Amino acid sequence: MSLSSIYSSNPLDSIGIEWLDTELCFLWKYKNRKQWDKDEDYINNLANSMKGGKQYNPIIVRAITGKRGNRFEVIAGECRLDAAILNEEQVLTRTIKCDDKEAAYIQEIENAKRKNVCDYTNCLHYTQLLADKIFKTQSELAQHLQISEKSISRLLSYNKIPSLLKTDLAFPSISSRTASELVRIAKKSKEHLETLCSIKNFINNGAGWESIERRVESILEGGKKKKMSRGTFSVDSIDGGTWGVLEKRDHGFTFKLEKETDLKLKNKNYKEIQQLIADYLDNIATQP
Repeated sequence: MSLSSIYSSNPLDSIGIEWLDTELCFLWKYKNRKQWDKDEDYINNLANSMKGGKQYNPIIVRAITGKRGNRFEVIAGECRLDAAILNEEQVLTRTIKCDDKEAAYIQEIENAKRKNVCDYTNCLHYTQLLADKIFKTQSELAQHLQISEKSISRLLSYNKIPSLLKTDLAFPSISSRTASELVRIAKKSKEHLETLCSIKNFINNGAGWESIERRVESILEGGKKKKMSRGTFSVDSIDGGTWGVLEKRDHGFTFKLEKETDLKLKNKNYKEIQQLIADYLDNIATQP
């Protein structure tokens, strides 16, 4: 199927173009957009631009005949449908004939123009296409959708994250690259997996895979404190940087911030640095 047969430069001159009541439209089973991908401001702005019959780019549908007549399955254009519903107006549609493989390709082309479908959504989409045998293998899926097999494999890496780690992870905010690295780090050892589980909040807050790996290795190597010289220790932050230097003296301790840290702490919570120092003091207190 050529794209020129689906998208016309002048759609109103094309066969199959018509205005439909939104009640007649329903979303394709394999639609590739979740609620977390939707931008309400974008849809509101889109609705304003379409108001009064000013929709010029039709959504792509296919007719499904049932006992009550035709209904129309939306293959591409969910946001435009949402905007039309918001306006309580009809939606401009282009009806085509296609199978599920062709529909998947059409949807892929549509989503390539947009940036608000996250990696995890694509993982769920491709997983379902494979599970339902729309595509028999990852290679067939990649070839048909014109995506590299490496990209498909990375997107599907969410499925390989150990179940112990999966719980409470905010997958929509985690990139496929980070997901693939979580799998790699977790495979290193039981201790690596347990450490990843202990820093889920750090991962959910948008930490990149390099910061995650540094954090894991730091914990496994002895935590947040690293000996620098006799009686002097650095106190490291969760992102791999250094808060400052803690020095043991005869009658107590002194703590000196790094020069750049003073400015950073103006917008940060002091609880982290307090906890790190407290942990160090507890460690010293238990030493013989």
